[in-house]
Amino acid sequence: MRALWNPASEQQDLFETGVARSLLDQLLTDSRLYTQSKDHKNLLDFVVRLRNFAPFNAMLLQVQKPGLSYAASARDWRERFGRTPKEGARPLMVS
Repeated sequence: MRALWNPASEQQDLFETGVARSLLDQLLTDSRLYTQSKDHKNLLDFVVRLRNFAPFNAMLLQVQKPGLSYAASARDWRERFGRTPKEGARPLMVS
């Protein structure tokens, strides 16, 4: 019998590391900054501007780097835009 893919176990493996858990904790802490209506509206406006991302991922990007103008994977920067990320650039986490 063939084993079924189990994304839950893969996610569990990801969060076994202290670094991943620390990053997730920081994201959750930062997301609590959006408590006022104006801040919440700005967040939703940002999500609308990043049409190529799922809403949840766009929110993750906004929490990590407020005011972000563009976001893409390193591969997309190379292949679609002919650019390369700066050496030592900090990657942003999305799901």
